[in-house]
Amino acid sequence: MLRFDLVRVKTNSRWILLSTAVIALIAFACSSGGSSSRTACEQAFYEASQISDIQDTVENLYPAARACGTVDEWVQANTKYPGAI
Repeated sequence: MLRFDLVRVKTNSRWILLSTAVIALIAFACSSGGSSSRTACEQAFYEASQISDIQDTVENLYPAARACGTVDEWVQANTKYPGAI
């Protein structure tokens, strides 16, 4: 009877662990879901704006500059994410 209870506890523990992992994965996917609504230019500017001022170099802006197809798109992304420059 004790063995049966230990098996049940192990099964419940695995279920709880798996459920927690699935919930964490869903929460992570939802929190980063906003990036799918951004253009490639906006996403590049967003990523550049997330770099701290201490670690920021001009090389971090190159992907953002290359991702924008037009000057207007570049200006719009820079206005939306001013911390990139």
